[in-house]
Amino acid sequence: MSIGPGGLDIGYWLHHAWMGKGLATMAAAALVEAGRRMSGVDRIEIHHDEANPASGAVARRLGFTEVERVQVSEGPTAPGETGVDVIWRLQPAPRPAPDAAGEGGPVRPGCQCPEVHCGCHTSAERPGRPCEHG
Repeated sequence: MSIGPGGLDIGYWLHHAWMGKGLATMAAAALVEAGRRMSGVDRIEIHHDEANPASGAVARRLGFTEVERVQVSEGPTAPGETGVDVIWRLQPAPRPAPDAAGEGGPVRPGCQCPEVHCGCHTSAERPGRPCEHG
């Protein structure tokens, strides 16, 4: 879906057997971090049908803000959908690309942690948990 110049749209789908394991959050977090390092990106969006609150939970965990609900002109496109698109937006502050030593900004989207690569976001035991540094 095109969201105009300067925008990136993240989408994700998982087989039901893989839901609830943090995979969509981890994958979307990696895409947000890549988007932060791209020149010309002023917003990143996630769109999902309102009947899919799990997708909204991913967006919320990553620091996105719900900005709009729009009736889709073509209506529902899959069984169980309502045809109302929920739009979440993140206007990321650019992050520096890591240098050769791996130094750069915090590694979790939305993190305000002053520690550089503090590690509190990279452990497989801590997906989706808040930063330990504030």
